[in-house]
Amino acid sequence: MKKILSILLALSLCATVSAKPVKHFLSLWGEVGEMSMLTEAEPLGSNISMGVGGGVGFGYHLLADKFLFHFGLGVDLSRSAFSLDPVTSTIQDAVDSEGDVFDYIYTLKGRQDSYFNTALQVPIMLGMHLNRFYFLVGVKADVSLVASSRITSTISAEGDYPQFIDPFENMPEHMFFNEYELRVNQAVRAFKPNLKASIELGLRLGPVYNKTGFDVPKQKIRYMLAVFADYGLFDMHYVNYATTELVSLPTEFNAQDMTSNISMNNILYTKYAQSPVNNLFVGLKFTVMFELPKKSSCTICKDGHLGVKDLYKERSKKKR
Repeated sequence: MKKILSILLALSLCATVSAKPVKHFLSLWGEVGEMSMLTEAEPLGSNISMGVGGGVGFGYHLLADKFLFHFGLGVDLSRSAFSLDPVTSTIQDAVDSEGDVFDYIYTLKGRQDSYFNTALQVPIMLGMHLNRFYFLVGVKADVSLVASSRITSTISAEGDYPQFIDPFENMPEHMFFNEYELRVNQAVRAFKPNLKASIELGLRLGPVYNKTGFDVPKQKIRYMLAVFADYGLFDMHYVNYATTELVSLPTEFNAQDMTSNISMNNILYTKYAQSPVNNLFVGLKFTVMFELPKKSSCTICKDGHLGVKDLYKERSKKKR
């Protein structure tokens, strides 16, 4: 039954399109906006990452009266970052170079896990064009080509001695330091293929001529400006069920080096990222549409009369 309904819908659509004046366009577009990844994880200060994205593409538009159809191929680049809550870790009963016992306390602050993604997109959209305004709804197939992450944070360390009231800090020669910068770049296996629900609301820029006639300008290029939103319907990341931690810190005090053995993992590849990750891209889109030439119809080829080319051939024969 569903197949029959789909066939009937397709046939009715074709009939509608064929009954209306049809225009065909090639289009180029560019877009920019805010890119977020939505998920839930305990260490996150916010369950929404903030970032920026942009893309370019080309495609095909069909305009049949008020009906609008579009598909194409585009490339999107994005950067989105999660902010993580501060982390504190303590090495209890550490022994310094003079034999005194103390607690060595690490504090990580200002951590951000940023993700860079390059994706290939194929939009398939349907909508209406109403005078100057238009809208499109549909889906976009999204395939990640290259992805990577960058982790940045600052780490401080202090010594809490029981015989002193205040902890020892800002003494780098004794491995007590403030806001030491950490930076880790990691290759990320490309995100999963996804399907995005998409909506686009826009308007046609410049003058719009609704009248017909030989004295009315025929615009072959159209400029469109729109707001859009793309929402990923599926979980975009590869879930890692291992026991990977956000940060790995030394477990013993070393009076010569307490920073070299620090390692960090991006949150989507840790045990904390078990919830689905959906992306949201909201922004502005600018499109240029180039109308394709129509097949010229012969106005004097009816009722058996010769066309222009045939008349030219006949006259050429008579001259010979």
